[in-house]
Amino acid sequence: MIQAGFSFVFVSGLCVLHAMAAEVPATIRIEGDAQGFLMPKTLHGIFFEEINRAGDGGIYAEMLANRSFEDQADKMVEWSLWGTPAKLDKSFPLHANNPTSVKLAEKGGLVNKGFKGAGIPMREGATYKVSFWARCEAQAEVVLKLESSDGKRLAETRVTCNGNAWKRYDAEMSPSASATNGQLAVWSAETLWLDQLSLMPKETWRGLPFRKDLAEMLAALKPGHVRFPGGCYIEGETMAFAHRWKDTIGPLEQRPTQPERWGYHSTGGFGVHEFLLWCEALGAEPLYVLNCGMSHNENVPLEKMGPFVQDALDFMEYATSPLTSHYGALRAAAGHPEPFKVNYLEIGNENGGDAYEERYALFHDALKKSYPRLILIANEWDYRVPGNRKLDVIDQHFYRPSRFFRQGSTMFDSADRSGPRIYLGEYASCHDAKAGTLRGALGDIAFLTGLERNSDLVTLAAYAPLLCHDDWSKWSPNMIHFNAQAAYGKPTYYAHQMMAAGRGEVVIPCRVEGPVETLPIAAGGISLLTSYEGGAFADVRVTMPGGKLLAEGNTIPWRIKDGLFNNDNGTLVRTGKNLRALASASIGDKAWGSDYDIVLRVKAPDRFPERSLNWRSGMRIDVLGNRFTIGLGNWGNNVHTIEGMNTSEVRKGSLNAGKWHDVKITVRGQRVCVFLDGKVATEGTQTSIPVLCSSVTRSADNKTLFLKMVNSGPDALKINLDLGKVIPAGTASGWVLTHSDPEETNTADDPARVSPKTLTWKDVQPKITRELPAWSLTVVSITLL
Repeated sequence: MIQAGFSFVFVSGLCVLHAMAAEVPATIRIEGDAQGFLMPKTLHGIFFEEINRAGDGGIYAEMLANRSFEDQADKMVEWSLWGTPAKLDKSFPLHANNPTSVKLAEKGGLVNKGFKGAGIPMREGATYKVSFWARCEAQAEVVLKLESSDGKRLAETRVTCNGNAWKRYDAEMSPSASATNGQLAVWSAETLWLDQLSLMPKETWRGLPFRKDLAEMLAALKPGHVRFPGGCYIEGETMAFAHRWKDTIGPLEQRPTQPERWGYHSTGGFGVHEFLLWCEALGAEPLYVLNCGMSHNENVPLEKMGPFVQDALDFMEYATSPLTSHYGALRAAAGHPEPFKVNYLEIGNENGGDAYEERYALFHDALKKSYPRLILIANEWDYRVPGNRKLDVIDQHFYRPSRFFRQGSTMFDSADRSGPRIYLGEYASCHDAKAGTLRGALGDIAFLTGLERNSDLVTLAAYAPLLCHDDWSKWSPNMIHFNAQAAYGKPTYYAHQMMAAGRGEVVIPCRVEGPVETLPIAAGGISLLTSYEGGAFADVRVTMPGGKLLAEGNTIPWRIKDGLFNNDNGTLVRTGKNLRALASASIGDKAWGSDYDIVLRVKAPDRFPERSLNWRSGMRIDVLGNRFTIGLGNWGNNVHTIEGMNTSEVRKGSLNAGKWHDVKITVRGQRVCVFLDGKVATEGTQTSIPVLCSSVTRSADNKTLFLKMVNSGPDALKINLDLGKVIPAGTASGWVLTHSDPEETNTADDPARVSPKTLTWKDVQPKITRELPAWSLTVVSITLL
C-alpha cells in the first residue's frame, strides 16, 4: 500500500577536500522495500514562456514572419518588394483585430525569407500549406513560388481571386529540391489586397500546428504539467500590453497580435485552444497563468477588476464546461466538443505586495465559489504570499548560481508540511552557468533530486526558460536552442530527459554520506549598489578587527560604474530612474584579507517604486570580493538578506523612506553579521556544499528501483550502495552524462558534445560498490526479483 507524507533523511559527510573524494568511499543507503509515498505525476513539468521566439518563430509552425503586417504600423518589416511598390493599407480591414493589409498594385510582388530574414528551410518532396486572404477590384491571378535564396523556382502554384470582399484561399506546394534558406514569393499582375499570409509544413507534430522536432524534444521530457504562457508576457510593461486569453481563441485572422517586452510580436496563433490540445496530447496537466490586473508599471484599480476576474471564470467555462454554455460552444466550434481537464490555475506572475494580495482575494473567492475543487496557485514575490486567504499552492522562482542549487538539494528536507504545497515554477542554474554548461546542469539536477525526495511538499517543478532561437536570445541559459533548420539540447536538457526516463512512481527514502565542497574564503573589498533614484550612502569607514583603518569618508577613491553615483564629498547619491540599472561604487584590495568591519549610513529614497522589478530593489552592500551581497530593504523593501550565502537568514524588515540609517557589518571569513540602527538585521555563514546528491524511486509494481546520483566534484567518486531488503535480478542499465570539463556545453556545430551515454551494471547485489565519474549525473534502473 502506498501512502503520502513519508519523511526521510539526507546527511552530508565530513570529507572536505576534493582530492579525498576518490580515496574515501561515499555511501548511499536505500530502503528498497520501504512503503514510501507516491510521487505526484505533476512534479516534473515544463514552463513554456513566449520569450526568445519560443512560440512565434519557434514551436509554432508558422514559417512566415509578420504574416498579418501588424508588427510595425508604418513599415512592412520582414517583407521585401519587387516590381511595382506595395504599401500598407488600413482602408478596408480584414477584421478589427487585424486592421492592416498590403495593397499590391499592378505587377507587384512580395518576398518573405522567414524570421529575421534567415531563410525558410524546405525539404524536397515535402508538402507545405500556403494560405492567404485577398480581395480585388477585378479578377486577379496570384502566383506563389517557393524559391531558393538566389531566386531559383522550387515550386509554383497559381490561385485566382475574385471579388471585393475578403476571402481565404488555400493551396499546397512541394519543392523539387531542398533549401536551407529558401523564401516565399507572391506576385500578381493585377491590383489586389493581401492579408494573413501563412506557410506551414503539412507534416506537424500529431496534427497540431507545432514544429515537429521541437515538439518531439519536449515530449521526450514526459512532462506531468505544462505552465503557459509566461512570464513577463502575461504582465506586459503596461496593462495595454498585458496578455488576455480571449485574444487567442477563434479564427486566426480575428486574433490580434501582441507586442511584448522581449522585442517582437506574438501572433496569438499558439493560443489557449492549442495549449489545451497540446497538454491533452502530452497527457500533461494544463496549468494556465492569468493576468491578475497587474503589469510591470501599472495596476488596474480595484474597482475596475471585474472584467479580469470574469476572464478567469470564462476561461474555466471555455476549458471545462459543456458545449451548451457560451464559451463551451466556442470550444466546440474550434473542434473540441468534449471538455478539457483543468485542475490548476495560476493567478498572476511574479506579482506581490498589498496590491497582489487584494487582487488575489478577488480571484480566489470567485473561482472557489464556482469551482471549489480547482487548485489555485499564488505567487510568492518579495518573500511574501497573500495572507488573507487560505492558499493551495505557492509559486517560487529561483535563478541562482549552480552552487545554490547543489546546496538546495536539502532545502526542503526539514520544511514545514502544514502549510500550502510548493511549486518551483521557474528554476535554473545561471550566473556561473549562463552558457548552459554541464556545471549548471548538475546544479539543476542536484536540486531536482531534493525535490523528488520532498515531493510530498513540492508537487510541481519546471526549469526555465525552455526554448531559445539562436538569433533572438533575450535570456540565458535556456534548455533547448534552435534555428530555422535544427534544434539541440543543452546539457540540462539531457539531464532532465534522463530524470524523466528514470522517474518511477514511489519515492523511497535514502541516506547519503559523502564528500563536501568548502568554498575558498574570498578577500578584500566592498561595493555599494542600488537601483533607487535618490538612494544614498555616506560616512563609510572600514577597519580591521583591531581598529586599523583601511578606508574612510571623502578620501575613498570610489570606482563608480557608468556614472550612476554622484560623489558629493564622500556622500554617494544614485542618479537616473532606470530601475533595471544597478549603480555601483567599489573600493578595496585583497590585502584587506577576509576579516574587517564596515560602518556607514544608508538612506533610502524619499519614495519607493510601487513594484520591485527584480532582486536589485534594495540598498545593497557587497563584501568579500563581491562573494556575498547584503540587501537592506530588499525585495520591495520587505526583507533584509545576504545573497550568495547558503545559510543566511532572511529577516522581515524595511528601511524608512528618506531617512538615514546607521549600518554596521562585521565580516569574519565565511560569516557575516549586519546591524541596522543597533539591531541585528540579518546574519549568516557559508557552509560546505554536498558533492554527492541522490534520490531513489520505485516503480508502482515494485519491480524496478530508479537510482539518480549527481557527483558535482572534479574526482571520480567510489560509492558503496546498500539497496536494503530487496533482491536485485543481477543486472542494471541506465545512462551517464559527464565530461572532463564542467564548463563545456553543446552548440549548433557540436550538439552532442555533452550528451548521455548508456551504461550497464553486471552482478548487481544488495550491497555493491560502483564508481561515479567526475562531473557526472548517473541514472540507473535496477530490476528486482
